Amino acid sequence: MTTTFKKLSVSTLRSIIAAEIRKAILDGRLQPGERLVERKLASQFGASLSVVREALVELEIEGYIVKRRNTATFVTRVTLEEAEKVFQFRAVLEPYAMAEAARRATEADVRELRELHERMKERAAANDFRGYLQADYDWHERAWRIAANEYVRGSLARALVPFYAFFAMRCPAPPFDLAEDAEGHLPILDALAKRDPAAAEAAVRAGVAMWRTRPLSYAEPIGGEAAAGAGSAVRGEG
Repeated sequence: MTTTFKKLSVSTLRSIIAAEIRKAILDGRLQPGERLVERKLASQFGASLSVVREALVELEIEGYIVKRRNTATFVTRVTLEEAEKVFQFRAVLEPYAMAEAARRATEADVRELRELHERMKERAAANDFRGYLQADYDWHERAWRIAANEYVRGSLARALVPFYAFFAMRCPAPPFDLAEDAEGHLPILDALAKRDPAAAEAAVRAGVAMWRTRPLSYAEPIGGEAAAGAGSAVRGEG
């Protein structure tokens, strides 16, 4: 064998483990509320406990898992009620984030957002719902970074990762038209390209209004949610 590979650093191994667990959550192999046992994960990955714990910390920060004090680690379980609360939070904070992004966006920033938008359209054309959700999140997260306010970006990321995971884990098929949803990002993108904060904020608010018409009840219920969640719709104050 003549091919050689670079030795992986601990940080790289941690990221690989985190990525594998993240993928297992998003594709449904790990279910909401399922317990994650650190020693079992270490054995399966052939890694040390410390590296696995670092990977789990990364996933906890992103919102994919929850660690309960003195007990165990579980895949995040988002209820219909919690998903609605997250959306209300997003409706308040994201318009501000996009307005700030419009003030600071460079040509390179806009170019990257256009490339990410093309990826969204590709996933939509393939009817790849989970792939579309990932591309959609990547687009928004990149725009939040342009806003150059780590508190805003961190707050939105922490709240919205479970929100995206909610749909990825609980919707067996695309619950809305992916191509139409991708198209709905263009007014925001155009406002960022024109460095127009007011237009960016208005475009986000319009997107929020459109999302409010979509029921959350199409998501498969978990543990006693059926009655409480039936007919539930995204609500909130803009």
